[in-house]
Amino acid sequence: MYLFISLSTVLILSLAHVYNGALFPRDRDKQLIFESVSAGVAVGYLFLRLLPKLAEAQPVLLSATDTGLYGFLEHHAYLVALMGFLFYFASDQAVQIAEKLDRNKRISGIHKAIIYIHASMFSGYCFLVGYLIAEIEVNSYAQLFLTGIAMTLHFIAVDYGLRHRFTDYYNNWLKWLLFAATLAGWAVAMLTEMSYVALSLLWSFFSGALLINVIKEELKHAESHTLASFLAGIIGFTLILLILEFNMKSAL
Repeated sequence: MYLFISLSTVLILSLAHVYNGALFPRDRDKQLIFESVSAGVAVGYLFLRLLPKLAEAQPVLLSATDTGLYGFLEHHAYLVALMGFLFYFASDQAVQIAEKLDRNKRISGIHKAIIYIHASMFSGYCFLVGYLIAEIEVNSYAQLFLTGIAMTLHFIAVDYGLRHRFTDYYNNWLKWLLFAATLAGWAVAMLTEMSYVALSLLWSFFSGALLINVIKEELKHAESHTLASFLAGIIGFTLILLILEFNMKSAL
């Protein structure tokens, strides 16, 4: 039963790429509200679910005995989170520099490089999300549900930015690449095993990547009148989290 729900969750996430045009509002004011709500949900998910998960894993990471660079990273979950943040920030800066060099889209090589950088960045991101969903502890229905809500809204908002900037490419092949990457991540996780330490590092990297993607994709158009929507996303996610935790404690 849990396997079916996990697969259903990742399928919904994957389909959010394919049907982005139908799911994302067309009215500009509604778009801003949607982006703000999804950002609020993602920020709530980051601070209330992911960061506590890193804090829980840190003592285990500190006891790891590997040496070298990997051994060093094993002891620093928050450093790995910072690396995830910096990786996607640097990638985005590289894209912006390339766009300035090819402002009129006259240099085909640069324009294609911009598209391929975006495709690589977000397909890897989607693969990671799919992988981590498959690695959520068995019977952790609350964690699966919360991750599904946060990431579905997040994908819809982020994909709109890609679809808006690269409409033809997105409709022709990019959305299908993201669809396949999300499912592939889940499938690979189901077919392979990863240690608790390595998995914790992946969650750490994802935390940083999520934060920068929320900032640059969902909050970049934030205006004063969208603050209420942003807060509504955080408060709504928090209430759902508290209700689920209360029900779980009541069932014990």
